[in-house]
Amino acid sequence: MSDANAASNSAISGFGTQREFALRDAARAGDALTVGLLLRHGADPRVEIESRSPLVHAVAAQSVECVKLLIPVSDVGAQKNLALHTATQNQNLEIGRLLLPHCDVFERTKAWPNAMLAAHGEMASDEWIAELVKRAGTTPEGERPNNFDKTMSKMFFLSARSGAWRSIEAILPYVDANALDDNGESALRTVLSVPFGSVFECVAPLLSGADLLAADKQGRNPLMLAAQAGRTDSVEQILSHAKAHGQEPGATAVDEDGETALMSAAEGGEPGSVKALLPWSDPTRKTPYGDTAFDLAVRASRWECADELAEHATPAFLDRALMVCPTPGVMPRARALHDARAIQGELAAVAAVQAQEDAAEPQNIEARAAQTPSASRRGPRSL
Repeated sequence: MSDANAASNSAISGFGTQREFALRDAARAGDALTVGLLLRHGADPRVEIESRSPLVHAVAAQSVECVKLLIPVSDVGAQKNLALHTATQNQNLEIGRLLLPHCDVFERTKAWPNAMLAAHGEMASDEWIAELVKRAGTTPEGERPNNFDKTMSKMFFLSARSGAWRSIEAILPYVDANALDDNGESALRTVLSVPFGSVFECVAPLLSGADLLAADKQGRNPLMLAAQAGRTDSVEQILSHAKAHGQEPGATAVDEDGETALMSAAEGGEPGSVKALLPWSDPTRKTPYGDTAFDLAVRASRWECADELAEHATPAFLDRALMVCPTPGVMPRARALHDARAIQGELAAVAAVQAQEDAAEPQNIEARAAQTPSASRRGPRSL
């Protein structure tokens, strides 16, 4: 074996020469000028010192210029995938995009099963995760790994739980929108259960082909979950989609507590959802405990929701709600309806009295006539 080959093998095995140590230090420092100089003078970029190649060190230093110099001369394989994971940790999309065409996103590393799951674990941006998914999707069907479907399904639900709509859109071509996770939840119901942020963009792609009547273990369909979460935009999305496609949105269904989506919206305190659901719902429907949506809103002190439902409340419940409402001006419809009913009641009472008087008038006339002496019984008129 020649001295050159021996030196090369020694370097690749992890010991390195002065050039390789210098290349590592230059990459770690993000010194593109020195990296280029060392490469031209024979430094071997395949050498892994402390289990890291110069490419990985350059990525960790977030040096775009060093990465550009090292990618063409570095081995395709574990080190490039490690570099990709490092870029993901650093949230550096520019470097990630440089590495992506040269990496296998399904390749396993010590820390993560693959780059996509690593991105979720490292809380990478939705935009970057979507790019990783798109890269995975370009793999020809015959060359996809055995875990392709399982990985995509897992990514699907991870994206749903985190409200990552770009990822969801990227994954949808490879999964069943109505598929269930290990807990029996669909992605649409999972998205609507996310307790933070806007999920409007996530719901839109999931609605296509989704079963709007499919319920979870508590009997809650997507419309109920959106109403419970106070997501008026999602409630309107589901209703609009159902109307456009001639579907039943699930507004008349009840959960395990006997509550409809309208009741959930009223109790949850979102007047916009209540207003959107009213044309699809029966506001007089009662729970097994005898409560209407108006009753639930009043009990939960959701005065604006109660106001939307005021015209469907019984007079007794409406009066009681106005008595317990702490702010007089917060229920203008209810107050106006109460006043209108009071005026109508007064007018009805006056009309009833008048009717009684009118009915009694002929009898009064006859009685007065009977009490008045007739002309034949009166004496002659004095002159």
